[in-house]
Amino acid sequence: MLGRPSWRNFVEVDESDGKPILRDGEDLLHLAKAELYFDSKGDGLGVGSVYVTSARVMWVGATRSLDYDMAYIGLHAVTHDPASFP
Repeated sequence: MLGRPSWRNFVEVDESDGKPILRDGEDLLHLAKAELYFDSKGDGLGVGSVYVTSARVMWVGATRSLDYDMAYIGLHAVTHDPASFP
């Protein structure tokens, strides 16, 4: 992790396939399509790809991209369907 985590508005993207360029020692862990609403004006940024790597989370859209350095990600889920768990 590089210093204090913060959102950055630029991710280096490979022009040939549109995928982000990973840093040395960084591994891709998960990729998903997602629509992102992360704008102070309440405007959506559109549909893009979310990349979770061993060092950061990235969202890459058609005209804009963001990344955030992360040491870990916690996930919490709630279900009310008794068939979903023993």
